[in-house]
Amino acid sequence: MFLSKQRSARISNTVRYDSLNWSGFHFGASYSLGGNTNKDSIKGAMIAVDQAGADNDGYAISLGYDNGPLSLAGNWSRLADSNKSYTWNLGAAYKFGPARVSLAYENTKNKGWKLGDESAANAAAGMALGEQSKQQNWLLGLEWTLGPGRLNASVNYNQIKDVASWNDNKDNLKYAIGYTYNLSKRTSIYGNVAYTDYDDEQAAGYYGYKGRDSVTGVQVGITHKF
Repeated sequence: MFLSKQRSARISNTVRYDSLNWSGFHFGASYSLGGNTNKDSIKGAMIAVDQAGADNDGYAISLGYDNGPLSLAGNWSRLADSNKSYTWNLGAAYKFGPARVSLAYENTKNKGWKLGDESAANAAAGMALGEQSKQQNWLLGLEWTLGPGRLNASVNYNQIKDVASWNDNKDNLKYAIGYTYNLSKRTSIYGNVAYTDYDDEQAAGYYGYKGRDSVTGVQVGITHKF
């Protein structure tokens, strides 16, 4: 899936709660302290985060339901020190026989800042520092038990819009397929191929692929559970 510019692999200074499971229903919530950033603590920043109004605490809430063949999920989050940028998404999956079909939608309002610094993607795409944008993602996925493993496939449509330095919106498509083969209960091998067709080089630059209008990725590996 095209990654939102307001996601982070690591979130610091955060308190999180995950509920018990009540007949399939569960929820979670988190609170993140902002960095109280200023021009003295941001090296190399051209605009101080506090001067731009980008210094904020972060919040997140998630709701889910998993029972039998049906799974539902909803999430809303605001990353700390992001000028109050936010992301929300909804997803559903249903399993029947050997197949599991999933559908998801995500909406992001990116105000040009992430974790107290200007978006690196903005600079890569030739945008002004702190420039805002909106991002929408639709994902259709399939998981199919096939032989001693499983087949995974997905189609992802993405749109980037409301970028002041662009003349129009950008539409991108990503296709992926892969197979995981179980050698034993604990060991499996996998192979995946993904192709992304960007609207143009400017859209590719938004995700860090400056000077290209398409990207193909191949992944192979082995997994062992200890």
